[in-house]
Amino acid sequence: MRSFVALPALALLAACGPGVMSKSALVTSAGPQPADGLWAILDQGCAAPTSGSLASWPECAMPVWIGKGVATALPNGTPNHLAFVVGGDDPRLVQVKGDMGKLAGMMSSLGDSIGGKPAGDSGAAEIPAYFYWTFVPEGAAPYKRARLWRIACPATEIPGLAKPEEGQDSCEASTLAAVEAAGKLPAEPDKVQTAVWVAPAE
Repeated sequence: MRSFVALPALALLAACGPGVMSKSALVTSAGPQPADGLWAILDQGCAAPTSGSLASWPECAMPVWIGKGVATALPNGTPNHLAFVVGGDDPRLVQVKGDMGKLAGMMSSLGDSIGGKPAGDSGAAEIPAYFYWTFVPEGAAPYKRARLWRIACPATEIPGLAKPEEGQDSCEASTLAAVEAAGKLPAEPDKVQTAVWVAPAE
């Protein structure tokens, strides 16, 4: 089976990507929503798949199944389920729940594996964290196409958004207003991806 790396916009553990995060959920589901089903996440220049057969997809297209507030990706061929909500108004926001405890456990296991030891389940306790994207839908709801990008830590100071710690590229928000303000800032063109609905969930 073809093995996929999860998209940066919904990474296996979103903490792996730099940008705005929080320790508690700040966004609630509201407004029109994306359609349930199989989506392709595309970098610039990547052609959208035309069928639900993953074998026919270009390597640059990342599959994500969306349904009932859960996004499922296939990092290394193993399903990984991430709770998410789409909310906000100006801008629309995607909030993805990650697990810092799982990240730490996986990094430890990876180190053991590299060192020649078996990489097993670390059993790390869950440490929830939340990560944010700007979501710009196209067309009528339920949406079947959108642009999205990870909300980066801004160069300018925003109330309620801590500056990244030295050596870090993530910053912690304490309010929804801070996430919204950061989400309105222009994204770097090469960070913007396109999400396209491909097929209904089977």
